[in-house]
Amino acid sequence: MHDGQAARRYPLAADKAYGNGPLLGWLIDQDITPHVPVIDRTRQRDDFFTRDAFRYDRNANVYHCPNDKLLTYRGTVQASQVRAYRSRPADCAACALKPQCTTARQRAVTRLVTEDARDQVRALSGTEASIRARQRRKRIERVFGHLKRNLNLRSLKLRGLNGAAEEFTMAAAAYNLQLLANRAAPA
Repeated sequence: MHDGQAARRYPLAADKAYGNGPLLGWLIDQDITPHVPVIDRTRQRDDFFTRDAFRYDRNANVYHCPNDKLLTYRGTVQASQVRAYRSRPADCAACALKPQCTTARQRAVTRLVTEDARDQVRALSGTEASIRARQRRKRIERVFGHLKRNLNLRSLKLRGLNGAAEEFTMAAAAYNLQLLANRAAPA
């Protein structure tokens, strides 16, 4: 981007399968605004505090537990691109909230390397542009679902991109003809 040139963000809508951190980070780096539901498994624990109960301090790169004790950065697992944060065992041993937090000696919280991108996308979720993108995505997904279920288009028979484009164009034309026939039929 040149000096004085305004950043242009291109919007992209996709379903939840594309809501993983690395892809969202890449889209943001490419000046693409992703209107994609974020894959989020932070609320899957039933009995203990979820990661949402812990407050992340970006400047200090630490988490604060519900009892305001620190969970410090302990390293990154390169294979999974996860940053690990742990409390001090002495802090957990003396904590009245420990039964709600963990059964281990200390509490651990993880944060994806791409969590900042995921946070940016979560912030977009309630905006007017995101709602409009979700409505458009539903219309497209309805067509894909119909083609897959009713026209049995589960896999393409023709080879190559041109063959796939031709086959899909024909299937979409058949779908549109069915829509026209249904609208023209007397009620």
